Amino acid sequence: MSLSINEANPKASAFGSERIQEILDQTGCVGIRIYNGYYDSKRRFVLVGVDEDGNDMTSGRILDYSTPCPPYCAPSTSLG
Repeated sequence: MSLSINEANPKASAFGSERIQEILDQTGCVGIRIYNGYYDSKRRFVLVGVDEDGNDMTSGRILDYSTPCPPYCAPSTSLG
């Protein structure tokens, strides 16, 4: 199966470890939930902290910017 992938529909995104750690370091955060979102008609991944009850921590740190692939892809990967 071959997928047509372009900048409007990324196949992956990279987030910096410091930004992810900012989410995890929030008081009460036990994990991260990833949503598919849109910005400027382009699909983006959005990361939000999750508390022990499974609630999104929307009043805290939210990551909505990443380095999309394409065009910024790993030179070689077996994942896609």
